[in-house]
Amino acid sequence: MFCPKCGFDAQDANFCAKCGTDLSNIQIDGKPTTNQVHESPTNQKPDKEVVLWEGKPEGLGDKAKMIFNDTRYKVTNERIIVTDGLIGKKQVEVELRHVKDIQVKQSITDRLAKVGDITIYTTDITEGTLVLSNILDAFTVKDIIRRAVLDIRDSVNVQYHERI
Repeated sequence: MFCPKCGFDAQDANFCAKCGTDLSNIQIDGKPTTNQVHESPTNQKPDKEVVLWEGKPEGLGDKAKMIFNDTRYKVTNERIIVTDGLIGKKQVEVELRHVKDIQVKQSITDRLAKVGDITIYTTDITEGTLVLSNILDAFTVKDIIRRAVLDIRDSVNVQYHERI
């Protein structure tokens, strides 16, 4: 399927990896497409891992070094995956159940370019803080991650208590 906003080939994704447009409610010839967002019943884990969003840095500097920037981000219903490297590869994974908080930061130039940095604070031992840099439509992506975190917490029955 092609994104109606930017024309990017989004295949079977629920969101366009280039512009972040929600593709779950797109209709063709008056009929819904096959990539509808399906709410999983509470306390029931899906059989397989599903990609909720994929993207890459989209800032002005990233567009200038497009050939040499091989950073890719992927959010699934179970984890966040960051793959980096042109020749040597490094892949960092954080399970969604370890996410504590999410923050979006935008400078004035980021707002003009419609990008932002998403900082994810986790309880993960190796990656306490994960930064997704120059994400197009960062607030929408943050909401996708937030919803996925809440869903995974419900499915494994995790509850957090704050001490006051």
